[in-house]
Amino acid sequence: MAVQGARPLPIVGVPSRRRRLGVSALVGLGILAVLIVLWAWGALAPPRDPLATDPASQLLPPGPGHLMGTDTYGRDVLSRVMAGAGLDLAIAASVTGVSFVVGVLVGALAGYHGGWIDDVVLRVVDVILSFPAFVLALAITAVLGNSVRNVVIAIAVAYTPYFVRLTRGEILSARRADYADNARAIGNPSWRIVLLHLLPNCIVPALVQASLTMGWSILDASGLSFLGLGIKPPTPEWGVEVGEGASNIVSGEWWTSVFPGLAITLAVLSFNLLGEAIQARFRPRR
Repeated sequence: MAVQGARPLPIVGVPSRRRRLGVSALVGLGILAVLIVLWAWGALAPPRDPLATDPASQLLPPGPGHLMGTDTYGRDVLSRVMAGAGLDLAIAASVTGVSFVVGVLVGALAGYHGGWIDDVVLRVVDVILSFPAFVLALAITAVLGNSVRNVVIAIAVAYTPYFVRLTRGEILSARRADYADNARAIGNPSWRIVLLHLLPNCIVPALVQASLTMGWSILDASGLSFLGLGIKPPTPEWGVEVGEGASNIVSGEWWTSVFPGLAITLAVLSFNLLGEAIQARFRPRR
């Protein structure tokens, strides 16, 4: 019977930070739950069609008939915010999933094997990180075109190097640990050592980065749409809605951009709080 490798050491949380952890996690999860409920409500039974225009209801203020008012084309702002929640959360989840998986695997490979593989990966990462993430996503989207798929690709390319560097640094520190040496000594292949022994103890910084990337992805997707290089109008997306309503603020119709902007703020806040909670929970004792 084959002997299994040494079991990785468990990651220990910090008991003194449990109360702050609980507050951050509950607030972040609460905000995220509200956004998910809004999306589900809008997908199953929206108050009105988010794409339906009504010239007779242009720029109505928030009231009983339209809880968040209407925009320049008479579309219900609440219905569009609900529909935008699903699209923006889907973009954020897609970007984070792609950049997390690719970045963690590439970073683990580079950190464990070193040599020319590590050198090539680092040079590519340095080139990508020499550009601000939003500027790089802006350039890629301008080349590929403004569609949901291209927005996801552009933002994922911009944020994958963050996961590569984080994971590589953690693997470099952990690959000489006792449990890794024991796993190598009994003949475990490299892929098993990395996936089953090293990554479980090196994944926490990447998880924190994943939570932050969710928020950054929403900001970047909204920013690209605001500039006209992201999602195309009249698609209900928060950045599109803010961009279309920005010109109405001067004339007093603040609701057309404030409510979508508030949704962006709450989404980013929720993911930042969740990232803080994850970091506090798994920070090792000193």
